[in-house]
Amino acid sequence: YNNKNLEQMNDEEAEQLILQWLAHACFFIQNEQGYTLVTDPYTESIVYPVPKEIKADIVTISHEHTDHNNAGVVTGNPLVIRTAGTQEALGFRVTGIPTDHDEKGGQVRGSNMMYIIETEGLRICHCGDLGRMLTEEETKQIGHVDILMVPIGSVYTIDAAGARQVVAALNPKVVIPM
Repeated sequence: YNNKNLEQMNDEEAEQLILQWLAHACFFIQNEQGYTLVTDPYTESIVYPVPKEIKADIVTISHEHTDHNNAGVVTGNPLVIRTAGTQEALGFRVTGIPTDHDEKGGQVRGSNMMYIIETEGLRICHCGDLGRMLTEEETKQIGHVDILMVPIGSVYTIDAAGARQVVAALNPKVVIPM
């Protein structure tokens, strides 16, 4: 995917940015420079088999539950990002925005970190295990979104109706339910 409408892209343009779902909330992103980022690597405990070899330059961890924090499965000595704030490396700009994993201010399931991943002129928002609606301040902090990766699970995260509210608040070009 790049910043053009998918219908307008030719094969060469489609190869500029690779965005691949691995399972659960885990995605692989490669920019046109060939540098890679993986979100929320998981353990086998979630039923999906862990890929035999995930190599990345950067890893983001939204929270410290085993279905999102298995950075050890990622090879290549990656930079692991677990915190709020902005870090830039290898053609990626990653901004962590703290939220909650539940509707009780994190008292039930703890905190969650949403990440804005900027590369190739795109703003990708990975919501992690967002467990409540966004505040107006968080929505402003997130800003423009091209691609939104939003949970729809409803047990430990927002449900599909909640995801629709997040989509309405952020108005992304592309939505990937996870």
